[in-house]
Amino acid sequence: MIFYSFFRREDPNPITEKNELLSIVFQRAAEARDQFTNYSSPRGYDDRGNIYVRLGRPWKIYPNHSGILGEMGYAIYPYEIWLYTQIHPDLYIIFMRERGHNYFEQVAGPEDFLGTFYKGRRAFLDNSNRGVTVTNLRLYLYEDLAALHPTFKNRLSRLQEQYTHAEAADYARIHFVNEDRSHAAFLDTLMQSLGFVTDEVLETLPLELSGSWFSDEEDQLRTEFYYGIKNKDLFYDSVDDELYTILQGEIGIFDENFALITNDSLKHYVTVPTSTETKSGTFISQWDVALKPGKYNLFFRLGNPNSKKRATIRTDFELEPVPETGLYLSDIQLALDVQPTDKVGMFHKKGYFVKPKAGNKIQIGRQFFAYFEIYRLSRDDEGKSRYQIEYALQREKVKGRFLGLFGGKMQTETVYQKKIKKSGQDSVQVEYKDLVFTDLKKDEYQLKITVTDLNSGEEATNDIPIQLM
Repeated sequence: MIFYSFFRREDPNPITEKNELLSIVFQRAAEARDQFTNYSSPRGYDDRGNIYVRLGRPWKIYPNHSGILGEMGYAIYPYEIWLYTQIHPDLYIIFMRERGHNYFEQVAGPEDFLGTFYKGRRAFLDNSNRGVTVTNLRLYLYEDLAALHPTFKNRLSRLQEQYTHAEAADYARIHFVNEDRSHAAFLDTLMQSLGFVTDEVLETLPLELSGSWFSDEEDQLRTEFYYGIKNKDLFYDSVDDELYTILQGEIGIFDENFALITNDSLKHYVTVPTSTETKSGTFISQWDVALKPGKYNLFFRLGNPNSKKRATIRTDFELEPVPETGLYLSDIQLALDVQPTDKVGMFHKKGYFVKPKAGNKIQIGRQFFAYFEIYRLSRDDEGKSRYQIEYALQREKVKGRFLGLFGGKMQTETVYQKKIKKSGQDSVQVEYKDLVFTDLKKDEYQLKITVTDLNSGEEATNDIPIQLM
């Protein structure tokens, strides 16, 4: 079951019955054993083969297999740099063949290329010309690498800024080595998020995705997913004076064992009236599904064939069961607009048009709405529900720090608060509030909504994170 679940999670399209990942991995492993042979490895290939199986063929390979010999062995070892900058601009992976080995190992960075005898030496054999040998080796190395990536070009520039060869040697030994370690840590994190790259690598489509749940009948939760893309990230064609583009993809919901629950195909024909709007504005859409409480996995893929961009999102989420008794609230949905309406269709619910805000990033000074639903309000003798809503915007900050020397406790600071009393005729009420934050700094906040039933005294809360930009 663990094996099955892993490969389902990594499947490039888990909605289909066929698991393309298995055939791709087996094919790549066979190619890796042929191209990157290492008979001492149980898999039959060296570290280059490990990366090849995970990410496929790199956009570019820069090989230098000759190495540079010095009087005490290799001055610079043979190496290869694999660039996957089509996946991420800083995704480059470095391999080196150390003296006495016939295979390449993954290393932290170019500083590992310097032979053991040379890399730490400020003086070479005698005390004259301190730092000359190792600095000249580094200059030769980074001059060779400068065209590959801005990191190496920047290192060459910093080397050349040092006053003496000895200072350059000391500077590189401290700073460049630490930078290589940082890059190695970055790679570890990035590789975990990438998983297996199994198909044609397209430029990433910057897409925002968020969701909310609302109570429905028969113990179902009406779950809504909102997705948005800025028009400037799409490519528009012109036909008969109409500017248009196409978005297509698919969405799937899986249970915690990665069995498919439901799926749907997505296709949008997007038009804009003028070329100006292709540089501003945002395309927004929504997908709804009824789910029972439980743990789920979401697979979401959306592409814009015209621009050769695509977004793929995989994430876990959980729907908590609603309370058996008592007052409770739905999720808080961030919206760009809310208006009463008697129409039905996308963005319409409970007698309102609610245009969703995908993601939680809010521009300072820009109006937005918080939409939510209240359930199980009690009613008085006249059949009215009476309740109070408190809106609070909060952030955490450190208190008790003295001159930055001693740690402080995290405390919640309320930067906005508003209380409103309402009444209605039903036990279920739809609520929304327009909000604008102008005098706050860019930071992470929490929008907390508290509803108090004035008839019963019951209280219910919910919150949503907001990032003010």
